[in-house]
Amino acid sequence: MKVRTYKEEDAQALANIYYNTIRHINIRDYSAEQINAWAPYDSVKDYSGWQEKLAKVKPFVAVINDTIVGFAEFDAKRHIDCFMCIMNTKAKGIGSALMKAIFAAAQKQNIGRILRK
Repeated sequence: MKVRTYKEEDAQALANIYYNTIRHINIRDYSAEQINAWAPYDSVKDYSGWQEKLAKVKPFVAVINDTIVGFAEFDAKRHIDCFMCIMNTKAKGIGSALMKAIFAAAQKQNIGRILRK
């Protein structure tokens, strides 16, 4: 596995990971209203909004064998926003690898404390 910065061609894969995580993993943790607001059924058909957002935040992207398996956003305000992995990858080290990338970025920026939005 490797972790790299976002590339424009990653947008659709990251939108799919986000949608599937909200709809299949986090669905038990939030109300139907929240789920529908965050991941409407048609949200992965038009991912232009994702392209715009991701171009600004430039998330870290985890890749295994040329397949994107997760991503994490770490913004200039020291916040971790989206932190998601594809389904059925629990305990594969993806989250740990993404956190290591965030910690390294924070250290380079002299950020001592990272916050969760």
